[in-house]
Amino acid sequence: MINAFLYLQFTALKNRLVQRVKRLKQPKYLFGAIVGTGYFYFFFFRKIIAGAFGGARAGGAGTAIPSELAPYLTSFGALLLLVIVVLAWVIPSGRAALQFTEAEVAFLFPAPITRQRLIHFKLLRSQLAILVSTFLLTLVFRRASYLGGNPLTHAAGWWVILSTLSLHFTAASFAREQLLSLGIHPNRRRALALGALTAVVLGSAWWIRRHVAPPSDADISGATTLIHYAGSVLQQPPLGWMLAPFALIVRPYFSSDLSGFLSALGPALVVMGVHYWWVMRADVSFEEASIDQARKLAERTAAARSGDWRAARNQSIKPRGAAFPLAAHGVVIVAFLWKNLIALGPFFRVRTALICVGLILCFHLWAGVTHLDPKVYMIISLFPFGFGCWLILAGPMFMRRDVRLLVTHFDLLKGYPLRGWQVILGSLLSPIILLAAVEWLLLLLSAPGLGASGQGAALAAGVFGVGSLGIALILPPLVGLMLSIPFAATLYFPAWIENSSSRGGGIEVMGQRLIFLAGYVVVLLVALLPAVICGGLIGYILYMLAGPISAIVAAALVGSVIIGAEFAALIWWLGERFEQFDLSHEMPR
Repeated sequence: MINAFLYLQFTALKNRLVQRVKRLKQPKYLFGAIVGTGYFYFFFFRKIIAGAFGGARAGGAGTAIPSELAPYLTSFGALLLLVIVVLAWVIPSGRAALQFTEAEVAFLFPAPITRQRLIHFKLLRSQLAILVSTFLLTLVFRRASYLGGNPLTHAAGWWVILSTLSLHFTAASFAREQLLSLGIHPNRRRALALGALTAVVLGSAWWIRRHVAPPSDADISGATTLIHYAGSVLQQPPLGWMLAPFALIVRPYFSSDLSGFLSALGPALVVMGVHYWWVMRADVSFEEASIDQARKLAERTAAARSGDWRAARNQSIKPRGAAFPLAAHGVVIVAFLWKNLIALGPFFRVRTALICVGLILCFHLWAGVTHLDPKVYMIISLFPFGFGCWLILAGPMFMRRDVRLLVTHFDLLKGYPLRGWQVILGSLLSPIILLAAVEWLLLLLSAPGLGASGQGAALAAGVFGVGSLGIALILPPLVGLMLSIPFAATLYFPAWIENSSSRGGGIEVMGQRLIFLAGYVVVLLVALLPAVICGGLIGYILYMLAGPISAIVAAALVGSVIIGAEFAALIWWLGERFEQFDLSHEMPR
């Protein structure tokens, strides 16, 4: 079986490479390959080559993290691994199934091969993806630039982590299948897992609150001291006991020398061996579910290649209730919002946002009643604030479902008796509302904690409160402006958008995405420049005359008006382009 497996993998890899080399004849793939290759060279391979030929001068030793922080970094990695494992037990609801293609099902399942050999085949095939991921992660997280060690131990550490996770996901699927055969519904399983995790977290919080002192000014004076304090908190029992098995898996990655790596590798391999034994000894029938999964995968692949993205992304279409009743007459864009909210599912409703607001207010009320230390309050608030800053840039790039639907249903939308700007604005309305709502919730979660810290708490709270209202005022037009950029790229480069949104991989597709990312950032900076200049100038004048609060309000109002005007002009321009779009000549086949 091993020889047949190696022949199959070698042939498939060779054919895939030949196919991708042949399509470089098309300029869109050629330019993408050039940009992708240049990205890997300048960001990864250039430093490796310089380090090999330049010696210590290219090593960047001055940015290394002290080796005594390795145990605390191990605790952070163990916490992240714990979150991933918990999600693997809570989220999935399907039956145990191993990933096979229809061809593999047709040839392997009727063959005289035992169930254990089928599992071995799946594990061996997953090693190819794990090795590729290990190579890429080793390039991205060049440990020699921030921690001791060498790239080989770094790669071996990543291989241990990814291989153990792969085995655990397979074993967890088998365990979920066994629980289902015992009559334990997935909802009960989720409730038990979340209940146990909540009890451990609350118990750990109670223990830490009684036995660990709040952070002092010295503990948060820099990144090193903050890592030291937070890592020591994670090592406190019972949280440290719960993280201990996960720390064994990630410890080889954070080893600073070869001897430390070898001593940490043994326990990590023991944990991996336990997972392997768990997978091989699980007496679970997975053949039927694997056959059904292979059929669905083939159907989704065929639907994606034909352009039917809805069928490719949804295994089954169930009837859903409306978010609000739609009147027979009214504004057209409201009908688009009504339709898109139905497609998004029952979770995206006003009641969900109200529940989140209630939970956030309860958290702030608890922080005030318990007199939570301002420094701890600020540290907790920094995480949602940082995530909100990242989401304002990355969110529009991920929320591209309506862009794909625009490409897929272009013929239907062109037949509507509507103006172009109505179609564009209607398609943008639901992602604007969703992304702005998430940003508002993150702002509500972070603003009180940031405003309650530092000297002059009353003045800081007032400034942060007014500043938060100003940011909340700017967010909707800014989100709308950023979400309009993918629509503009769709209308002017439809062939490139379709390929960059596809599931196909390769360095050329990554290069295409980098090209669009660069254009996205340039357009965004150009669009924000007038609002920043005008708002900043008026805010500075009012700051000198009336104080910071008036300056913040005026700057936010001016900035939101300018960005809103740019968004309206962009929608009108895209509407004109939509009306002039010739479907038969400009859309790719």
